[in-house]
Amino acid sequence: MKIKRQPKKKATLFRFFLIPLITIMLVQSVIAIGTLVVRRTAGTLEEYASSMMSRLVENRMVILQNDMNQRWAAVHEQEEPFGQITEQLLQKQSVTMEELLSSEELKKQLLELLFPECLTMLQNHSTTGIFLILTGEEMQKASDFDGFFIRDSDPDTNPANYTDLLLERGSKQLSREWGIPLDTHWTTRFSMDGQGKHASDSYFYEPWRAGMAYADADTSDLGFWSPPFSLEKKNGDSYQMITYSLPLRSKGQVYGVLGVEISEKSLNSYFPVEELNEAQQSGYMLAVRQADGSYASLAGKGILYNEVCSKDGVFTLQETDYGSLSRVQGIPFHGQEIYAVVCPLKLYSNNVPYENTEWVLLGLGLEQDLFGMGRQLYIWMVAAILIGLAFGVIGIYILVKHLMRPVGRLVQCISRGSAGLKEFKPSGILEIDALYDVVQDLTERQKEAENILLEEKERYRVALESSKDIFFSYDLQSHMLDIVNHKTMSGQWQCEDSYAGGFINPAMLHGMDRARVTEALQEA
Repeated sequence: MKIKRQPKKKATLFRFFLIPLITIMLVQSVIAIGTLVVRRTAGTLEEYASSMMSRLVENRMVILQNDMNQRWAAVHEQEEPFGQITEQLLQKQSVTMEELLSSEELKKQLLELLFPECLTMLQNHSTTGIFLILTGEEMQKASDFDGFFIRDSDPDTNPANYTDLLLERGSKQLSREWGIPLDTHWTTRFSMDGQGKHASDSYFYEPWRAGMAYADADTSDLGFWSPPFSLEKKNGDSYQMITYSLPLRSKGQVYGVLGVEISEKSLNSYFPVEELNEAQQSGYMLAVRQADGSYASLAGKGILYNEVCSKDGVFTLQETDYGSLSRVQGIPFHGQEIYAVVCPLKLYSNNVPYENTEWVLLGLGLEQDLFGMGRQLYIWMVAAILIGLAFGVIGIYILVKHLMRPVGRLVQCISRGSAGLKEFKPSGILEIDALYDVVQDLTERQKEAENILLEEKERYRVALESSKDIFFSYDLQSHMLDIVNHKTMSGQWQCEDSYAGGFINPAMLHGMDRARVTEALQEA
């Protein structure tokens, strides 16, 4: 039994061009998206966003640190000239330091001598206040101390008549002599609750204690930065400030504490939250790192600063994979994580007699504000590739279909023969029109050849009819034998399949040649 083979399915010219072109575009898109994935484009964008924020916070930290160390803390340079003034008064009055601190009149004279020096310092250091407090004999119990506290409402200007100054603490005589008005909460003396009794008094007791314990230490090593506090502990004053204070010593003995204040408003001018985020959904925070690794808020500005401070102002940070970025633990904002950049402030030397000296500046930002733009850009890049792929596939489909239409028309015309070729209109495409010309030329030649063959056939038929010779012809496909001019067998005969080739009896062939002859006839 012969097995008939199914004819091989052939692809159309449309599919022949369309599929490879679409495959090429798919490969290009896969390569483009694969490049984004392999090169960690999304991670690179996120790292770039975190580094940008880190640089902003670091630059802000440098500005704040320079002002704190070089402008505000420069008050420590006044210990020596103040000590000289005090020594001159002691020599003039022929008294000891203990006698001076126990005499109201001598303390008044000393304050009058130091007051103009402090006014000059206040105008030159761009701080919002300056104070000087004379010490006493006992720091453990509540006491009132003599001194003065001058506040500058506009540190950027220095009018000659001191109209921008207010006297918070001090004698009325100083106010009259220098033309400085008294503030609403003015009192003559400083009321202290005793060392360690109230956190707001640390700006006075801590430098005093350190000066007594380390009489030979450099003055710059004894400077103390206080956490924010209000001068009015009992009246609920909303005016918050930080101070830098240091002990005044004479021959190893502490006789006073000198310091400057920086108001919270002035400090907030160093925290432009709009540079971190245009929508101002960010924040700057001045904080101190505590012994347990947590952070306590000191001052700051911005929505996220207020959010973090709403949780008692104490929080912890968790490291992330972004290097300089840390995550604020347990304080989300509208379902988003809060990230922080921590920049330490170098305010103290390595060996200082104080605790909680690790001040830091934190920049706070939301996850969406930090990484949203990079992630959106990454998504748009992938979407652009996919949209380009879709546009390309549709464009190629339309283009190939448009280009194949003239070919299809040409095929239809060719299938209809000469009549169809006459109906074909030029497509305007060089290759297709050239193919049409070739087919038209071949068709005409074929027609001429057929005409010639018909003429020859007619001549052959006439020759056969006029001849008495016997002729035969055999059709290999139909196995039909045609015999002419035979007396008894003229006509067409159907030959049996058993004969080789349909008309030769195999028995009439030599055995060794039979297979070769049969095969040759079958192939013919």
